[in-house]
This record gives sequence, C-alpha cells and structure tokens, in this order.
Amino acid sequence: MGAILPGVLTAILVIISFALVLGIFLFFGWLLTLFLPFSLFEGALLSMIACLVTGSLWQTIWRFGASGEEDKNDFEADEIPVSRFWSTSADRTWENWLRYIIANSVYEDLIESPHWVEVTDDLQDLSIGLADAALEILKAKSPRSTRLRVSKGGLKHEMVKMGHPVYQDDLLNLSVSSVNAVLMPMERLLRQIVREQSWDEPAGVPEAPLN
Repeated sequence: MGAILPGVLTAILVIISFALVLGIFLFFGWLLTLFLPFSLFEGALLSMIACLVTGSLWQTIWRFGASGEEDKNDFEADEIPVSRFWSTSADRTWENWLRYIIANSVYEDLIESPHWVEVTDDLQDLSIGLADAALEILKAKSPRSTRLRVSKGGLKHEMVKMGHPVYQDDLLNLSVSSVNAVLMPMERLLRQIVREQSWDEPAGVPEAPLN
C-alpha cells in the first residue's frame, strides 16, 4: 500500500496539472471567439501555439542574456586590469607597460594550467610578481646581450630576492615560457629600451583603456 500511494498521488497531480493547463488554453480560446471568427477549438489551439512561441522566445532571450553576462565575466577574469599598473598617462611608462603585458601573459597561462591550484597566492598578485622579477632581469641586461630572455634560474633567484616563496619547477617553467613568448616578438623594441635605458619614459604604444 505504501508503494502504491506515491504513484496514485503522482497520477492525480498530473491529471490536475493537465486540466489546469487545458482550462487556461480553453479560457484564452473562448476570449478569442468573442472578437474573432474562431471556433472554441481553433481559439484554444491558437492560444496554445501563441503561449508556446512566446515562452520559447523569452527563454531564448534569457539564455542569450545569461550567456552574454558569463562571457563578460570570463573576459574580465582573464585579464589583470590596467589600473593595477598605471592610473594616469604619465605613469604609463615602458616599464609599467611591459609589466602589464608580461603579467597578463603569465596570468592567462596560469588560469588555464592545472599547476595554479598548488599556489596559495592570489594569481593576479603572483603574475605581477613574476612580471616584476622578469623586468629586473631585463633591466640588468647589457645592451650587448645576444638574447633578451629570462631563465628559470634567474626568475627563481629574483622571486626569492623579492621575498616570494620558492615555487615548484612546473610553475616556474610555465612562467618562463609565458614571459619569453611575450619578449620574442618585441626584441627590437626591448633592445632599444635597454640601450637607451628608457624604462621610465612614456610608452609610445596605443593606450589600453583603464579597467
């Protein structure tokens, strides 16, 4: 008896729901017959179709809005805001611009890598710290250096010197790869900055919006 009762209640709920929905469509169909030359069946059928189309339309609109908001949040999560590097045009020096570019490259790779779960630091702070360490290596380079790159050993040394903990090799390897991937295409620009020691001069590149 105890096993039958839930089934009976479910059947009753289904019948009541069906009757309620049918009653709603019949009511709207009856309203349509008052103004249009429809039979009750045609009016009920038309109201049912209209309700289904309207419901589908609003569901699509809601999903599109929710998807757009998720994409916006994902985009915001995948970039360290410019405001963490400079607040005015005067602060947008070559050094700060490079910090922004390098830190975001590292940050993007960190959030896509399984290794970041081993890190207790805030990922944005960690990425900025790695960018700072990379810049210290670059600023110490001689204008006659053949390769403007960073190594895992150099990055590890600078991070420790700046007070950061010693991170796992996998994390450092990923960071070195991210940094050098940014440095390679701009080697000519870097050589000019290193040669002229223009780290504190305004960056002559299109300005990114403050966010």
